[in-house]
Amino acid sequence: LAGHEHEQTFRGIGPADELRALGIPVVHDLPGVGKNFQDHMDVYLTAETAPVSYNGEDRWDKAVRHGIQYLLYKTGPVTACVAEAGAFVSSSPDVRSPDIQIHCLPAYVVDHGRMRIKGHGVTINTCNLRPRSVGSVTLRSADPMAEPAIDPAFLQDPYDWTISMEAFERGREILNAPAFKGLIKKEAMPGAGVTTPDGIRAYIKQWSKTDYHPVGSCKMGSDETAVVDTQLRVHGIDGLRVIDASIMPTLISGNTSAPSIMIGEKGA
Repeated sequence: LAGHEHEQTFRGIGPADELRALGIPVVHDLPGVGKNFQDHMDVYLTAETAPVSYNGEDRWDKAVRHGIQYLLYKTGPVTACVAEAGAFVSSSPDVRSPDIQIHCLPAYVVDHGRMRIKGHGVTINTCNLRPRSVGSVTLRSADPMAEPAIDPAFLQDPYDWTISMEAFERGREILNAPAFKGLIKKEAMPGAGVTTPDGIRAYIKQWSKTDYHPVGSCKMGSDETAVVDTQLRVHGIDGLRVIDASIMPTLISGNTSAPSIMIGEKGA
């Protein structure tokens, strides 16, 4: 950012052709900025249950009671993270390590909880941990306050379809486990009637969401698409570092929170 009190000129570091196309002067041509973007995709199933879930526990009267319980005893629903159980499983004997992550939530959590559903239910989240699809982050305009265009390119690689559908079936196995008989009334999303590959694919296309694990758009390395070096210094620019999950060259086989904290600690 450079300029005077009433006039500002924004300059860019990144793919020169993309910056110039938006009228942004180029400080440094760095082709890898915004490329190599990767994210985990969440495919979930839900089921209607007996009254054993957290649904409705956020009603004001119950929320007050839960808040008092927590303040007095440090127990109750307020202590819950909603993702009450998890698992790592292998899609086949051929993979080097588990490539599917599953989270079990004792509540309806549809569209990240933005969609309210009446009654009691559970949600099974499934995730392909090592997707092969690679997307991008690009600018929409020269306005630095404008939201960028984020394209994770979910399911662009056919391999990702294979693993996502396998993960879906593993989630369905959990819902149909004998231990839950009597607690689970029926599968709600997509519903037990959706059994064909085409039907499952259509459901995944409509309802899958980001798992909020974005990485890679300022990757660390020494090749021509790398943005930072092993000390997190931006290639070709003095005094500038990137210290967050975007420096990961590839996604890890799990949640990105702990590695992001470590990147911050090491960078600091």
